[in-house]
Amino acid sequence: MRKILFPSLLLFSFFFSLSSATHAINKIKIRSGQQSEEFYDSVTGEKFYPRGHNYIILGKTKAPWDSNPDTQMITGHIQFDPDIYNPSFNQELLNQYKSYGYNTIRIFISVIYNGNPNGPGLSPIFMDNIADFIKKASELNIYILPVFQGLPWFGGYHDQVQEISESSQMDSYNLYLMNQIFIDRKGNYLKTFIQDLKNRQVPLASILGYEIGNEVLFTLNDRPLKNGGVPYSITTAAGNFNFSNENERQQGINQNLLHWTTQVTRAIKEADPEALVTLSFGDPVHSKDLPYYAGIINPEIVFNQNSPLDFFDIHLYQLLGTLNEQIPRYKIPSNNQKPLIMGEFGVENAHPLSQALNDLKNWQVNSCQNFHFQGWLTWYWPKNPNFSDPNLNFWAADESNNAVNQVLAPIYRSNPCQLQNITPTPTRIPTPTSIPTLIPTAIPTNTPTLPPSSLCAQCVGKPQAKSKGDADCSGTTTLNDFSIWRSEFISSNLGILNKNNWRSDYNCDGKTNLIDASIWRVNFIKSL
Repeated sequence: MRKILFPSLLLFSFFFSLSSATHAINKIKIRSGQQSEEFYDSVTGEKFYPRGHNYIILGKTKAPWDSNPDTQMITGHIQFDPDIYNPSFNQELLNQYKSYGYNTIRIFISVIYNGNPNGPGLSPIFMDNIADFIKKASELNIYILPVFQGLPWFGGYHDQVQEISESSQMDSYNLYLMNQIFIDRKGNYLKTFIQDLKNRQVPLASILGYEIGNEVLFTLNDRPLKNGGVPYSITTAAGNFNFSNENERQQGINQNLLHWTTQVTRAIKEADPEALVTLSFGDPVHSKDLPYYAGIINPEIVFNQNSPLDFFDIHLYQLLGTLNEQIPRYKIPSNNQKPLIMGEFGVENAHPLSQALNDLKNWQVNSCQNFHFQGWLTWYWPKNPNFSDPNLNFWAADESNNAVNQVLAPIYRSNPCQLQNITPTPTRIPTPTSIPTLIPTAIPTNTPTLPPSSLCAQCVGKPQAKSKGDADCSGTTTLNDFSIWRSEFISSNLGILNKNNWRSDYNCDGKTNLIDASIWRVNFIKSL
């Protein structure tokens, strides 16, 4: 499903652990098969079906560069954020994941806080967390499919964005896809990401593939496509086009998509020559009616045998029609030989569970037998407690006593292309370990005791201190203010409770929540 462009929130973390990468995981490659190319284990030679889920933990956040307290909160992926990532939680989750026989997990890489706020490149703390997770998965022979949306906000990847946007007549996603400066930055970003994994001794064989975009599209509400298109020829990375002309607009979209895909794929393979690269698409017809940003895309431009991509990721949801209705919209050439995976599929939880389970199983089998899909990753795992968002209105794999897992997990159905269930013996199914509640890492012991105070009381003699994130009234925004925020954030049940004595309630809404963390962070960076 379509995700918000800027997921995640930066909170500083001072405690993290890295597991040692001693386990050698076999590289998954692609070879010719009976009907098309197929994934295989390059050591054992066995055919490989990527099977698993999308690892999703969402939270409400606010863009940290936006100081307007009235700006609407956005939803983002938070599981690898510096102060949210919990090594023990993720180890237990992966243990349970493996106990069901899954071999692949799809993750989203944050675009706000994976960038280094203090210099060029990527955030060391964020990359430590990613490396730790991949190493833990590798030890269990679980492969990772990381998704890279947009560009990191910090680390130099958005330098002069306004100037470039104005001079090029491009905005938002269109700027990323059509402007050579930003295409080069995307390539450099992925090279840096791969090098950072190498520096942390992460086995690159554990990466099933690099997904260079999630449900990529050109946005119709942004230049040069907005209001019928810029009414004169402009320069794009793939040539000059007049986007107000219908034929040139389509040609410009198609050629820029192919150019972007080729350039970014080449950059990845320069850093990791054995890498597999993919790109995901949502329904091309449905994309034009998205509530947040209508878009246009033509997957067939890169879904062909001459594509720079190694395999293709198509997202198919029952709410958009049957497989027979949806798949033809992608216009995949009949002679395509490259593997297809379903990187997202799921059933809305408005449907009765028994019906959803039957639909999920039939969906998987039908896509394999009739459309030659070779991988399936459901939306989503694990169930997010106490969080409501339209992106999560689907049956999670682990809810209702793992009902979805019991019809999709490899230990129950070793062959994803057949309907029959297999009752595992006790020796085949390890007892899943319980997953603890995900909370931020331990609060420093020097967190001050919080005295009672009136709602959003200002520091005496410093009336502006509060709005600058100064919780201890020291006159500056420091890490101690952050410690106070962390203490109150946890005490407030992660920002859910209202209370009248939160010293870190910087926007005076009666809560200590992620908005206050954003206010603290903006002012902390300014005060460095």
